[in-house]
Amino acid sequence: MNMQESKLTFKDQAIKFGLSDPKTLKRFKSKLRPMPNGCIEFDSCAWDNRDMYRVLNITFYIKGSKSNSHKVKPHRFAYALVNGFDALPKSHKRFDMDSGIINHICHNKTCVNVEHLNILTGRENLQKENSKP
Repeated sequence: MNMQESKLTFKDQAIKFGLSDPKTLKRFKSKLRPMPNGCIEFDSCAWDNRDMYRVLNITFYIKGSKSNSHKVKPHRFAYALVNGFDALPKSHKRFDMDSGIINHICHNKTCVNVEHLNILTGRENLQKENSKP
């Protein structure tokens, strides 16, 4: 692991691993459900209870981690799969208004259609959420 990779969060290391792991890619693709509105929903029974996103579990060993199973948000995984890992914004730190996040234009948290995703800062996302009717 080079110096750049050692600065990645465990979740981003898991995404990077998963992008090149045939089993993870097959499992991810098996959970995609096209919807009539253009969304592609990620259909998983695993949830992140903090923000109610479904998650993709990626299992592999990371030195220093307490677990070999890492829960990642499937829209981040999809974004990296289509645009490349380096196009991902660094993992969003809670309450950091200047860091980048992947926004769902469609307002559907289960959607992984990259045409429905864009990158905003935390501040832009908060303004967008506050302007909803």
